[in-house]
Amino acid sequence: MAYIVLARKYRPQTFEEVVGQEHVTRTLKNALKEGKIGHAYLFAGPRGVGKTSVARILAKALNCEKGITPEPCNKCERCREITEGRSVDVLEIDGASNRRIEEIRNLREGVGYAPANSRYKVYIIDEVHMLTNEAFNALLKTLEEPPPHVVFIFATTEPHRVPATIMSRCQRFDFRKLTTGEILKRLKEIKEKEGIKITDEALNLIAYRADGALRDAEVAIEQLTAYTEDEISLQDIKEVFGFIDKSFYIELIKGVIEQDDRKIISEIENIFEQGFDLKEFVVGLIDFLRELLLSRLDVKNPFSIEEDPEIKRMAGSTDEDNLVAMLNLAVELERSLRYINYSRAMVELYLLKMARIPYIKKVSELISGAEKGTPSVEAKKGEPEPPPRIEEEPLTGEKLWERIKEEILKKASGGLRTLVNSVVFENFDKNEKRLLLSNPRKTAHTDEHIFQIESVAKDILGYEIRVSITTPVQEQKRDERIGKGLIGHPLVNKAVKLFGVEDIY
Repeated sequence: MAYIVLARKYRPQTFEEVVGQEHVTRTLKNALKEGKIGHAYLFAGPRGVGKTSVARILAKALNCEKGITPEPCNKCERCREITEGRSVDVLEIDGASNRRIEEIRNLREGVGYAPANSRYKVYIIDEVHMLTNEAFNALLKTLEEPPPHVVFIFATTEPHRVPATIMSRCQRFDFRKLTTGEILKRLKEIKEKEGIKITDEALNLIAYRADGALRDAEVAIEQLTAYTEDEISLQDIKEVFGFIDKSFYIELIKGVIEQDDRKIISEIENIFEQGFDLKEFVVGLIDFLRELLLSRLDVKNPFSIEEDPEIKRMAGSTDEDNLVAMLNLAVELERSLRYINYSRAMVELYLLKMARIPYIKKVSELISGAEKGTPSVEAKKGEPEPPPRIEEEPLTGEKLWERIKEEILKKASGGLRTLVNSVVFENFDKNEKRLLLSNPRKTAHTDEHIFQIESVAKDILGYEIRVSITTPVQEQKRDERIGKGLIGHPLVNKAVKLFGVEDIY
């Protein structure tokens, strides 16, 4: 029998086996009990949390031979077909590779046919946000009036990129990231069933670094079992996945706390010479600074087996304000590295900035004192009056675009910079959360460019918006359509008679 990877072998086959999504599974089970079957569902959430698995379980619940049930038997022919991915009535479609209007037209033609041997024909479209606007429009009519034997299940990691017209016709379920505890519990079950030898500390690290994605943790364990036949240790994890040893961060942050620029540059040199992945380095730096802050606040880190005495000593050598400022700079560094090419210089700059935090604080205090003036003895005794609160004007319309453009141009290069300088603000619909830009120069752009603009907008606004870029040709066609539609309208005819005009432009 062919080898089955752990992520597939331990894929949930019933709603009860799904980890961490009780709010979704409970709703679906109750709907199935009462026979309230929706014609379209949208499963939104991060990768590796169970969206496609729940879609398959729902397909089995609808088509199980013992009837529509919240507990599919997994033994009948219909259930086995769906589990093995060979059902002709349950079609899984990848939205990224079948995104054009032609593929959706073929799908629409198939929708009209009755199921071959099942109760329902189920279409599972993964990464549905990758469909083109034309494909979404082609799908719209089918979603509006679907045949009674068809159920659509859409899955996406980016729900903000799904048009509102599609979303309003679906029942939306938001899948959440799993907690580290939930992942850890599942990994321990797999460890026992498979007889995997792994230390508790290594298992904790895998669960923590999975970042809420159970599938990532299962893949990591499988890779480690192939790497070593002995007990899996922390050292094995660092060697396989390039995790940077804590000793690197200890020496680096020592240099920051001691304000030793030469030591900082030397430690960064060591990290680059070792060939570590830069993203892993920054993520590890954020985790390390968080661990320092927790130690300083005397809060136990639930994912450390025992507290490192060196961490405790380092945390005691600085204060909470400095650690919060350092952590904030580390997060800024991670965000900045997405848009630039000269990464090494950026890493050095931010760590040297961290070393100057105490100096910057002192200068800020001196400037603040100078602006307020030297307080009298009487003034010191009383409570200082709070400064008047200035309400910040909300960012809307063109001001919002100017702010987004300013932030992107600070960091962007190449095609994104050219695009941002070329496009013109058209409209921002706060209710629809949609920013419309015009592209008069017809500058080439990609989905990645739009995603980067949406990411910066989210950082500024605090919520996700959808960005659309149109060209003058599209706008002209739209205006012509509107103009042709108006000619012959009764109100337009009255206006022509009233003003005595002959031609309408």
